Amino acid sequence: ECFETYLKPLGLTSLLDAPIRKGGLVIGIVCFEQGGSPRSWTIDEQLFAGAIADSISILLESIERIKAEKAFQEKEQLLSSVYDTVGDVIFVLSVEKEERYKFVSINKTFVTTTGQKDHQVLGKYIDEIISASSLKMVQDNYKKAILEKKIVRWEEVSDYPTGQLIGEVSIAPIFDENGKCTLLVGAVHDITDRKKAEEETRRMSLELEERVKERTIALTQTQESLKLSEEKYRKFVEEAGDVVYSSDYNGYFTYVNPMSKKITGYIESELLGKSFTELIDPEWKDRVVKFYKEQFDNKIRETLFSFPIITKLGEKKWVEQTVIQQREGGRVIGHQAIVRDITERKKSEEEIKQKSEELERSNKNLNDSEQQTQSIFNSAPDAVIVINEENRIVKWNHKAEKLFDWNESEVIGKPLYNYIIPERYRERHKNGMKHYLASGDGPFLNKDIEIEAINKNGIEFSISLTISPVGVKDKILFIGFIRDITERKRIEEEIKKKSEELVRSNQELEQFAYIASHDLQEPLRTISNFVGLLGKTLLGKTDDVTNDYLNFITGATSKMQNLIKDLLDYSRVGKTITFSIIDCNSILKDVLAGMDASIKESKAIITSDVLPKVKANEIQLKQLFQNLVSNGIKFRKKNSVPEIKITVEEKATEYLFAVKDNGIGIEEKDISKLFVLFQRLHREAEYPGTGLGLATSKKIVLLHGGKIWVESKLGKGSTFYFTLPKNKLN
Repeated sequence: ECFETYLKPLGLTSLLDAPIRKGGLVIGIVCFEQGGSPRSWTIDEQLFAGAIADSISILLESIERIKAEKAFQEKEQLLSSVYDTVGDVIFVLSVEKEERYKFVSINKTFVTTTGQKDHQVLGKYIDEIISASSLKMVQDNYKKAILEKKIVRWEEVSDYPTGQLIGEVSIAPIFDENGKCTLLVGAVHDITDRKKAEEETRRMSLELEERVKERTIALTQTQESLKLSEEKYRKFVEEAGDVVYSSDYNGYFTYVNPMSKKITGYIESELLGKSFTELIDPEWKDRVVKFYKEQFDNKIRETLFSFPIITKLGEKKWVEQTVIQQREGGRVIGHQAIVRDITERKKSEEEIKQKSEELERSNKNLNDSEQQTQSIFNSAPDAVIVINEENRIVKWNHKAEKLFDWNESEVIGKPLYNYIIPERYRERHKNGMKHYLASGDGPFLNKDIEIEAINKNGIEFSISLTISPVGVKDKILFIGFIRDITERKRIEEEIKKKSEELVRSNQELEQFAYIASHDLQEPLRTISNFVGLLGKTLLGKTDDVTNDYLNFITGATSKMQNLIKDLLDYSRVGKTITFSIIDCNSILKDVLAGMDASIKESKAIITSDVLPKVKANEIQLKQLFQNLVSNGIKFRKKNSVPEIKITVEEKATEYLFAVKDNGIGIEEKDISKLFVLFQRLHREAEYPGTGLGLATSKKIVLLHGGKIWVESKLGKGSTFYFTLPKNKLN
């Protein structure tokens, strides 16, 4: 093919090839070519070509032999140099009869380490040099190396004129062509410093382990106590008959118990992150917002208010809501509330009021109307009591009988205050009646008020009371709608108590974590410094095992320091925080500059919208952006360039930020764990970290009055959303 393709077009017609060989293998060809008419090559020509090829083969083999001899000489010189300059003790023993071993060679390190010179050692047997206490062990190891034909290693402590030496001894047998062991080559590596360092490291590790164990037990006990308290509180709340919810200080739901579906039609997940104002009847929204703004401005801890809501199915319901402010360090950080469905009560009130008005207009069928009204009274879900201008009872329904233990016949025509009003309120009640009849001014009429009442047995209990005046002919009747709220007050008090305990437990836990982390820093710094000094001291003297030990200690210490640092960062969030006007573009620029190495290493592509100015804490805002961007880089797909996009959307009262990545994503079942302390979704070897980054991010966002959540699908990346309020820039 070569001839046809390349040589024939050049006019060559005849070709003679002779192989060049080396070690029995063809490594080249000698070629003779001729143009003109094709012809055959003579025997002499063929022999001549073969002779040329053989000469080249002989020449190449001679060159290789000369190179090998020169390399051998250089290698022998190098070995001789290494033998005398190596830092380990090296010796050679000849194997004599009757299993005796004689020193035939020692290196310079042998002399400097043991203090024994050449003439004191060479030509002597080992039993003349080695102590009697070590002799048998040494001989047994020599025999083992010869019998098993392998290198044998052991550790040995020897006393020399220069001092005690802890050595790692290696002995290797050398056999002749008949398989007889003629020489033993020995090496002793000085591990005295390493052994001392290992012992000191072991002692310090045990000490650190004990201290960490003590701190861990204390921290675990605190966490278990807090967890038990939270579980009791959650069980109590979830089994309550009313809607119980928590919200941030802007009124956005952060927790809702299962009762929400029965009253609002929405399940918990549909309400989380929404504002409670979205449920209010539009006609009432301004009044409700104004009421709660006054509570916020006047720092009123607890309020009770009734208003209508619109359910998921569009149904209008009346609710009675108790709101308790949650404070931390004088700042309102959220709310807890109890919502009770009072639709039936409102209907009864409206019906009774309507019937009472009809009673005033109707004179002809007074008896029938009275029977109708009495029927409504007796079927009402609440106690209904009617008194006249003289403060005497004229109506007393069945529910009132059950609530106060007085039969209707016992109280009709009697003064109200002698039966259900505690003595300390009676004068106030009488004066209020007189004031209203004289002026028409009644500040407590047509409003829900909470007060104590007393039953026939003299037992006081809490009630919810609404009083409505109704004109009948030229007289005024007062209708009272009364509900026993003893159980609700007990629930509210329990929630208040549990909330205060939870805040206190959180504060104590954070304080404990802060102090414990400081205490753990000192021994870690000591270990880190000692390992660093040990590494410098043993530089060039350690074997692979020792290096692995040192690297393991360094890595474990670094990991613990990172965990403690993250724990300290988490505990510091919220302590002595100050706010100022911050340009988010400048913050992001500083964060990306600090992450330059990881961005270049991962080849990450990071883009951002033009970001707004917000009122925030500069250090914590940097930490928030750094946590979310670094997560996008860390949890990237294999063999994929991470792409991270930061966007912002301006809302009416807040900015909605989004940090989107194209990483590995999160399973839906794991999303609820993301913002919990120490929760990790992956093994340390896959994605290193402490499990505190997102918990810290959540705490930062909540302290800024915002909320944070994530949307993600496994294998399709994640988007972390968080909001920051649009505070006035002045």
